[in-house]
Amino acid sequence: MVQIFTGLLLVLYYTPSSEEAFSTIDYLLREVNNGWLIRLLHSSGASLFIGLLYLHAFKGLYFGGFRLLGVWIRGIFLIFLSIVTAFFGYVLV
Repeated sequence: MVQIFTGLLLVLYYTPSSEEAFSTIDYLLREVNNGWLIRLLHSSGASLFIGLLYLHAFKGLYFGGFRLLGVWIRGIFLIFLSIVTAFFGYVLV
């Protein structure tokens, strides 16, 4: 919920063009009230989410969750999809 809320707040100020992307982030950090906090919460939340996904996968390995092959493959696919989504979010700026 934090990721969705902060992402919606960030999208109000972000312009996805090569000419204005940096200036909109700079405006968000310097001029918007608590804009730096919103961006920090959003980026830290994404890193925390990826870390929790890894912990969940390692828990599945430890307790033998890989025995249910279909569930395991779907889980690995979702982890991969989340990592790719986070990567594109990091390089968007």
